[in-house]
Amino acid sequence: IQAASGRTQWETALPGALTARPALHEDGAYFGTDDGHVLRADVTSGRTRWDVTVDAEVTEPVVLDDDLVLVVTGNDSLYALERETGEPAWVHKHPLPRAITLRGQAKPLVIAVATPAGPKRRVLMGHASGRLTILERDTGTVVDELALSGDDSFGDLDADPFVQHGKIVVASASRGVIALDERTHAEVWRAPEDGIVRLARGGNHMVVAAGPSK
Repeated sequence: IQAASGRTQWETALPGALTARPALHEDGAYFGTDDGHVLRADVTSGRTRWDVTVDAEVTEPVVLDDDLVLVVTGNDSLYALERETGEPAWVHKHPLPRAITLRGQAKPLVIAVATPAGPKRRVLMGHASGRLTILERDTGTVVDELALSGDDSFGDLDADPFVQHGKIVVASASRGVIALDERTHAEVWRAPEDGIVRLARGGNHMVVAAGPSK
């Protein structure tokens, strides 16, 4: 739609329903559908540049990071697709807990970490199992995996993580808000609270949404 006039510039049919916010970069719009398609379309013409099928529905916004499009699916898989072509750079698959139908996931978070070998870019992905996987951004190699929810059968980490004051902040549905050291992944502090669904940060504070009326 033209921003100045509100006039429809183009309209196109999609392979499935679009439930997540599209992501825009330069002349490209990137989005996933509930039929398991990930697409790049030209925002000026509506022409589809590429259309890739993944292993389940895509209900969360894709994340653009330079040359990669990061996509989380309903099977708790993470796809890294080449932004220009849609070709898979790598895929990380994580098993879902038994009897869980996943309908909401955290967006993957890309961070830069200082290491003895120099700065490294890594991807953080929270899972329905209550585990946090840390991957090499360029290869998908697992750097670390943390069981943040202990032995809980459903300690879902579905709130979007963020970095604040050198700490990775995540939320477990059963164990509360957890802050981890950015480099060592050691736990710095934990604030118990059940049923956390969203986190927001601002300055020295954060706000937690934790179920009905809280």
